[in-house]
Amino acid sequence: MDKYAKKIYAKDELLSALRDFGQEFAIPIIYLFGSYARGEANTDSDIDIVIDARNIHGLLQFEQAHLALSDRLEKPVDMISMQAIETERQLPYRQDFMNSYLKERIEIKIK
Repeated sequence: MDKYAKKIYAKDELLSALRDFGQEFAIPIIYLFGSYARGEANTDSDIDIVIDARNIHGLLQFEQAHLALSDRLEKPVDMISMQAIETERQLPYRQDFMNSYLKERIEIKIK
């Protein structure tokens, strides 16, 4: 049996859940991208986010936050730090990814 639900989140519901997650883990900015940002999500879609990870210290805390979000949403989550995105930006073979990420991302500022 699949660990995750086959739910498709409404955009407002997902943005609200991501804001709550950001507050819990002191993440000031989250960017949603991929199929949910484009409005093309289906039951098999994962949730793609980039986070400002300056307040997350170390890989263990990053992974704890990642797993907490996946469990809360009952969906697989691909979570990348903004710091990693800056590295990706420099790699010529990652330009297609960067172009689509920059074009479709939705910024979520956490208060």
